Amino acid sequence: MTTLSTKGQTVIPESIREQARLKTADKLDVGYINGPVVMRKRVPLTPSQGRALSIDTNVVASASFWRGKPFDCLAAWAQGRCRAFVSPQFLAEYGDTIEELGEA
Repeated sequence: MTTLSTKGQTVIPESIREQARLKTADKLDVGYINGPVVMRKRVPLTPSQGRALSIDTNVVASASFWRGKPFDCLAAWAQGRCRAFVSPQFLAEYGDTIEELGEA
């Protein structure tokens, strides 16, 4: 277990850093997918991997509840096969939409 500081910082336990082969100054991508916060070591992408997705709210909501192409898009990001770009507006909309779907 770790604690989030007032500055939004946390410490990754040494055993996890060793397993993930994380070193000081490594860059980490951080994401949120319907509950879990995911941290992934950023690795340089090859030209064939150099794709970027702008994942809209419908894709995130669909992937959170069902399998299929939307889920495949998020899985590609989680596996490091592409990079995802989001805006603060998208993030706010994601939360609102998932909350509404959870109430349905």
